[in-house]
Formats: sequence, structure tokens, C-alpha cells
Amino acid sequence: MDDQPQTGPESVPGEQPAGDAALPVPAPESFLRTDPRPVAGPRPDPWAHRRAEPRPFALMWTGYLLLSTVACLGPITAAMFLTPEVYRPAAALLLVVTALGITIFWPMVRLSQETPAGRPSSAVALDMIAVFFPLQATIWPQIIPALSDWDAPIALAVSFHCTAWLALTGAVLTAALGHVARLEAHGERAPTARTLWTVVFLALSLGASLLTLLLSRPTLHGSVPSGSTLWAAAPGIFEITRDRAWLGRAAAVQPEHWRFALGVLLVAAGLWALVLFFEKVARQDRAANPASPVR
Repeated sequence: MDDQPQTGPESVPGEQPAGDAALPVPAPESFLRTDPRPVAGPRPDPWAHRRAEPRPFALMWTGYLLLSTVACLGPITAAMFLTPEVYRPAAALLLVVTALGITIFWPMVRLSQETPAGRPSSAVALDMIAVFFPLQATIWPQIIPALSDWDAPIALAVSFHCTAWLALTGAVLTAALGHVARLEAHGERAPTARTLWTVVFLALSLGASLLTLLLSRPTLHGSVPSGSTLWAAAPGIFEITRDRAWLGRAAAVQPEHWRFALGVLLVAAGLWALVLFFEKVARQDRAANPASPVR
């Protein structure tokens, strides 16, 4: 009797064993995904390209203020006696450079970067917060007697003036980023639009400042009339902080200082209402037409 163990039929490579006939073996190609539908999971991050924002911009803005402080206040350190009378012109120049940073440096940085994938107004609002607090830290120390020795109303007027221009610049920047984003959503590159918007900001700041200087006339005290300078960002700082020795004070806030700053703030509020309205309309159009390009 043969004691060798019985073995089943030999398996042929690529064939299914007889005992597993009820279990179909899929072809190797069937393991490859051919379903074009997206796999369920977390939605893509629309802010992936700007996830760190506004922290990098806040760092750049702080560096801008630091370099401006060194450039404006550095030359007066050679003075034998650093009195408030020596310090005030340099401090006024520092505040003017800060105002130019709000109206020129900030928009030029953002227009040279990729536009936000979500709402431009949200990105601009975060930038405004990043600009606002270092701005206040530059203005309010000037009331210290060892520095400019200005009264608190002077610092408050300068702060109100700069905040109004911050709001106005933010509204125009929101419109600019929204326009560029719409062009790019249709597959168009927008270097021309970015350049034109940069020219708009330069005209809003430098052009307005130059126009005020050309239209101003000397007065009895050797200064320019308040109304011709306060509606521009940089000359408005000089007007608020200029010496008024005939009043017995280094500087004094005048009623027109508040009126012109309030006027700029009201214009900014109107522009913000417009850009937010058009931004809402654009979102509703994208929701109604999902097939349209989405940014």
C-alpha cells in the first residue's frame, strides 16, 4: 500500500482553485480607480498660499517702521543737546514717512503678491489690524516730555488722521484685489491691472501731496492754509504738528483737523460699503452659476 499523501490537483498559475469556484477573483486592472468622482475628505484650503498671513506682512511693516525711525531720528543724535525743539521736526518727518507707508508701501506689497483665494476684504481687514497697532506705537510715545512733548490731543489728531487714511487705503486695496482676482479667474494674467492700480495709489498719496503744495499759498506765519493740506495724507501730518508759537504752544489741534479727518473717514466708509456690496453680489453669482470660474 502506497503511504504517500494524496495531493489535490496541481494549481496552474493564473487559474482559480476548484474549491473556490464561488469566489470570483477580480482582474488586476479592477483595483485601479477609474471613478472620476472626488474622494470624500477635507475640502482644499483656499488660503494655502497665504496661510501664514498676515504675520509675514506684519514683520515687514515693523521692519519698515524700524528703518524709518533710524533714517529720520538718526541724524539728530549728533546734536549736543537733544531737546524737544530739536526732536519735533524729526518726529514729524517720521510720522509723514509712516503715513506714506500706509498709502504706498502696503498696497504695493499686496499688489506684487498672489491675490487671496477667498474674500479680499477679509485679507485686507487682517492687514489693517497688523498696520494699526504698530502705527499707534509710533504715534503715542511722542507725547513724552523727553521726546516731542506734544499734548495728547495732538497725538490723538494724528492717530485719527492716519486711521482715516488707513481705512480709505484699505477700501481701495480691496477693490483692486477684487478686480485682479476676477481677471485671473477667467484665465487672464493681470500685470497691467496691477500696474494701473499701483499708479492709482501713487496718485492718491504722492499726487495729492504734490497738488496741495502747488496750490498752497504762504500765510502770515509762513505756513500753508490748513484746508489745502489736510485732505492729503502726508501734508496733513505736517499741518497738525506744525509749530504754533503765537498760541504759546508747540502745536495745537484746530477744528479743521477733525473735520478733514472725519471727511476722509466718511469717504472710506462709503467705499467700504460699495466694495462689500459688489463682493457679496459676486459670491451670489458664483453660487448661482457653479460652473463659472471660482476664486
